[in-house]
Amino acid sequence: MNDAMVGLQRTRTSYRMESEREKAIAIALDEARAGDIVLLAGKGHETSQVLKDRTLDLTIAKWRAVCFMIVDIWRSRNRLAKRILSRR
Repeated sequence: MNDAMVGLQRTRTSYRMESEREKAIAIALDEARAGDIVLLAGKGHETSQVLKDRTLDLTIAKWRAVCFMIVDIWRSRNRLAKRILSRR
């Protein structure tokens, strides 16, 4: 993340840092608008990341499932919001 920050700071692009992968994906998908691209970059051949206190599963199948779940929740929330707004 620190390497990416250095590059972003050079371009003076606004950015947001989130170290928890699931939360970062949810934020990216939630903030994406029509025409945006959300790119989930993996760690190549590695399927896990070892931290001091735990090991994280980074398999693409798991994250694909998480993304679909988040998109389903987002779509449901938007459908509900549209129904509520249409009643006004």
